[in-house]
Amino acid sequence: MNPFLATPEKASNHELKQQTDMVKNDTGLNSLLTSSCNPLLVLNDKRQILSVSQDVSGKLGINEDQNPTGKRIGEIVGCVHSRSMLGCGAALWCRNCSANMAIISCLTDDVPVVENATICVNHPKGATSRCFQIKCTPYRLAEQRLVLLNAFETTRWRNLETLERYFLNDFSRAVTAIDCQSKMARHSRYEDLQDILIDIEQRTLLLSGDIRLQRFLLGQNQEKYTQKPSEISLEKIINHAINSVSESPYIVGKAIERPSNIAETVSSQ
Repeated sequence: MNPFLATPEKASNHELKQQTDMVKNDTGLNSLLTSSCNPLLVLNDKRQILSVSQDVSGKLGINEDQNPTGKRIGEIVGCVHSRSMLGCGAALWCRNCSANMAIISCLTDDVPVVENATICVNHPKGATSRCFQIKCTPYRLAEQRLVLLNAFETTRWRNLETLERYFLNDFSRAVTAIDCQSKMARHSRYEDLQDILIDIEQRTLLLSGDIRLQRFLLGQNQEKYTQKPSEISLEKIINHAINSVSESPYIVGKAIERPSNIAETVSSQ
């Protein structure tokens, strides 16, 4: 088996029925499927589903009327690449799919494999990503090579990790700016003190808003989140933009025309 691109061939209907009946008659597999807390799928050597645990429909979000037998993991979760000409696992994009590579490695090396996979799936509002922790365990039954695939969805936890990472980055930058402005206020001239204090106040309000938004997104605040309006100086925005690009080699030596007759402040909702 090509370790980078799986074969698209599937088992014949007769062979698939024999394998499915064999799994149904195995007491050990039935016990695992019944007692598994996470979605558990039994795959054959062609990566096709032979049997699933009882809670697969609810936890993987698939239609209860959909029969998963004979399908592959990408087909039942709605992967955007599963309907390609070669099918799930054999398309060009599938060589980077951690779920597909975990199954192939398990079949090839005959060892358990654990991977974190992100699958792009179809959604009525457009393509979206679903994250899973995939654990593949090799299983032998009547000289047949099978794979026990345990799929635990981690989409919410991955989203929370990303949200926390962005918040900590913004929080660190805001606190650093407030600290620098505070030090400047201690050593500034009296006539410059008012502008510095206004800037500290604005940054503090922004930081407070970020904290309220973070608490709301994490579900710690059950009240409806409302964004408080604030005033933004267009002149300051333009000056910051010009200063940020003024040293670029594409700008040096050229004249930058500043817009005229701009409003001093605008209200941001």
